[in-house]
Amino acid sequence: MHRPSLLTASDLTIGYSGRPPHIIARGLDLKMRRGELVCLIGPNGVGKSTLMRTLSGMQQPLNGTVRLNDRDLDAMEPAQLARALAVVLTDRVEIELMRARALVEMGRLPYTGWSGTLDAEDHRVVDEAMSTANVVHLAERELSQLSDGERQRVMIARALAQQPSLLVLDEVTAFLDLPGRIEVMNLLVDLAHRDKRTLLLSTHDLDLALRHADRLWLLAPGGTLRTGPPEALALSGAFDEVFGERGPKFDRRSGTFAVDRVAGPRVAVDGDGLEAVWVGRALARLGYDCTTEEPRAATIVIGDHDGSRYRLEHRTGDRDVQSLTELIEVLETLDPATERH
Repeated sequence: MHRPSLLTASDLTIGYSGRPPHIIARGLDLKMRRGELVCLIGPNGVGKSTLMRTLSGMQQPLNGTVRLNDRDLDAMEPAQLARALAVVLTDRVEIELMRARALVEMGRLPYTGWSGTLDAEDHRVVDEAMSTANVVHLAERELSQLSDGERQRVMIARALAQQPSLLVLDEVTAFLDLPGRIEVMNLLVDLAHRDKRTLLLSTHDLDLALRHADRLWLLAPGGTLRTGPPEALALSGAFDEVFGERGPKFDRRSGTFAVDRVAGPRVAVDGDGLEAVWVGRALARLGYDCTTEEPRAATIVIGDHDGSRYRLEHRTGDRDVQSLTELIEVLETLDPATERH
């Protein structure tokens, strides 16, 4: 079923005014559909933050238009814009003695005015926002007592209390540990798919973006923007084009990014299943090229060998080992640089 566009940008030029103006990207035509999670990715310094600020009305475009809910962004009053669009930044909130619920209640300012007096409906919306972000149990905690992940979820709850059509989130997972990043990303996916909200997330977490985004905006040096489903961009080779020689290399088969390394000596893995996957990862980490191609320095056979789980078939002789830990220790004693053919 066709989903209507919520945000559109037409012939957009972003950058900074001056004589001459500093243009970062020009001629951008963008659309965001209702109920989707879009991730904006690209190398450092290409202008992702400038694009985010322009699309959220925090910075004027040099040319072109941005429309939200079929209204020009620059024609909307601040209170109208705050009801339609909420921004969550990665910056830490410095009001340390404020309690979490009080911060979420600030999301109602576009409706209450600067008096900040909340009525029953405002309290209902705040309760719902905190429940959605799973921060109800943090309501009476001071911000200084919260972890980075808890703070970010409280900030998302504050944004939800604005009841916006669009959430714009800039690097909200940047300083979180892995469980925290996954927790926040799962929340954003639920907001898009379960609650039918529209989200634009700028992120450096390429793997999470590839796994969870409905669409990617891939901004390259020079201002070229590639858009599409993650899978389509992966197949097109767009990632290597954008990140270039100095960036992470994208493995189209595994769907993951990795640091590019000089191919090491070839080692074959005879086996399948999860064990073969993790043996292959160990080989890559140690500097070997896991492949079946000839010539190769060794073969690792997975299976029972007189009570051992692995057999390393090497030119210096075969060796049976009982665990992956022991196999890795044996491989670490071999110098990949001396094993090349």
